[in-house]
Amino acid sequence: MRDHEGSMILTGNLDNVHDALYAEVHACLIAITVAADQGMMQIQLESDSMVLVKALKSPDYDLSAGGTLFREAKFLLDTQFISFDVNYVPRSCNVCAHELARCDLLWDPDQSYVWVDPLPEFVIFLAVRDLHDPPET
Repeated sequence: MRDHEGSMILTGNLDNVHDALYAEVHACLIAITVAADQGMMQIQLESDSMVLVKALKSPDYDLSAGGTLFREAKFLLDTQFISFDVNYVPRSCNVCAHELARCDLLWDPDQSYVWVDPLPEFVIFLAVRDLHDPPET
């Protein structure tokens, strides 16, 4: 999760992740909750999961296996924020998140980690590198 200047303010890992889509929606729910708890009124969600973006923009996936989580995320977006956008970004624009996911493979799978400021040094390094080394197109 980044602020309006691109500085990372929240990161973490998830335990008991069943699949990539579950991980995406669960991370999205955590970010939405933290943003609301910090009093943010306008947010922009970006994901490299087209299914997640479609699920948050329409009712098409409401009856799917992850439908409860999609509906919960949409409810929070509708009730906690003045405005929000949900956008698809290519995976190449999400390098920092994928580097953090790679690091997660070394952590205890039964332990969740969520960091809010101050972030660990390795997270700050990845975030700064991501801001200064944009992906090649």
